[in-house]
Amino acid sequence: MLTSFFGYGDKRNLIVELAQPDDLSQLAGIHAESFERNWSNGDFQVLIAKETNFCFVIRDRKLKKRKILGFALIQQVADEAEVLTIATSAKNRRKGMGRMLMDAVVRKLQFDRTESLFLDVDETNFAATSLYRKMGFKQVSERKGYYASGSDGEAKHSTALVMRLELR
Repeated sequence: MLTSFFGYGDKRNLIVELAQPDDLSQLAGIHAESFERNWSNGDFQVLIAKETNFCFVIRDRKLKKRKILGFALIQQVADEAEVLTIATSAKNRRKGMGRMLMDAVVRKLQFDRTESLFLDVDETNFAATSLYRKMGFKQVSERKGYYASGSDGEAKHSTALVMRLELR
């Protein structure tokens, strides 16, 4: 079973496992606090239901309510995969949870004999770009003006770095 094979914990009682249907509102909530253009429960429901997609969540086993601390949503087609989105809750950032999620994703994809993992990351997201580079991702392209931000009436645009990790 995928959950038991890839689910694992660490000394902080954190566990990575597959998202469940009753996790949708928590996924949407974390996404909303992480991105200006956020996804709804319905968006997550559609994406998780796709046969080509999987979503790992990270939880604290000690908490009675199955609270999600972060998640990674992945699309896997043929011998390639893409991180559609990854986020941790605001109060759980910079604690190694993103790395824990990405390590679980990489292990699953290697088990599935996937050759490459792609992702887009905002060039201004220094924590994420640093993590991905430490993991061995290489920049293969960029999309100028891809990310828009700014709520003061003046939109600011930043570049998306397209990165790839060779898994074999």
